[in-house]
Amino acid sequence: MPGPDAYGFTRASTRAQAVGGVALAGLIVAAAILVTVALAGSHAASRHGAPTVAAAYGYPPRCLAVSFAKSDPSYARADFEHDMACGRFSGYATAIFHRLDGGWRPALLALSYSCPVTSLPRAVQVELGVCQ
Repeated sequence: MPGPDAYGFTRASTRAQAVGGVALAGLIVAAAILVTVALAGSHAASRHGAPTVAAAYGYPPRCLAVSFAKSDPSYARADFEHDMACGRFSGYATAIFHRLDGGWRPALLALSYSCPVTSLPRAVQVELGVCQ
């Protein structure tokens, strides 16, 4: 059994401290990643949410441009990309979706509507071009 070093630690306790230090560093890095992802804004989440908005609308993602409200990324607008070759798909309706209970639900699907739209927060209406 090795004797203590100049600081009173044996080799076994030094190894345990090293392993503990590595584990602590790993926890710090994981926490930093979680904070960074949380603070990355709605853009990272929204890029990944676009296909699910398209699925809720019932059209292929390639046929839609999906934008998210910065003030509340649980709201998204889906617009048809008319310059894309989408076959039988076409549309001109204003389509606003709201993420509730883990899924995207239509909040406004209309060819015409009156402003303000009471079912949408005012900031969302302005950001997504529903009402000015």
